[in-house]
Amino acid sequence: MANTLTVVAGPPFGGKSRMIRERMAADPSLVLVDFTAVFAAISGEERDPETRRYPVRATGDPRLAYAAGVYTRAVEHAAFTEQRGFVTTAKRDQIDRLKELAATRWVEIVDPGEGVVRDRMAHYYGGAVPDECENAMSGWYGGRR
Repeated sequence: MANTLTVVAGPPFGGKSRMIRERMAADPSLVLVDFTAVFAAISGEERDPETRRYPVRATGDPRLAYAAGVYTRAVEHAAFTEQRGFVTTAKRDQIDRLKELAATRWVEIVDPGEGVVRDRMAHYYGGAVPDECENAMSGWYGGRR
């Protein structure tokens, strides 16, 4: 079986997860390596049962470095074991590195545009967007407003 991992990149709230969930529902053999899921697993943090939101990851949280190592190793292992599926990132500057780690040439960009992303974030958070989320979105768009 050939490794057919696809790097799926886009800003937070861009629609990456929705697209992946739809494809995984159609083919349950697909795998997903997602940083948010890895961080939740190693930190023990769970989605809020009412809102389904994960807690916001604070910049400087010491668990971030550990989660990054686990995420990197998961990508490498998925490639080594010739898995089919997806590797996600909300950081534009990680795309080439993830392509190399995943031993793939496949990349899909999911980006509905900054205005749509900002509207989705504001709706999700009820108006006030946490600084960490604003920074992540600005990172994708290069700090543009």
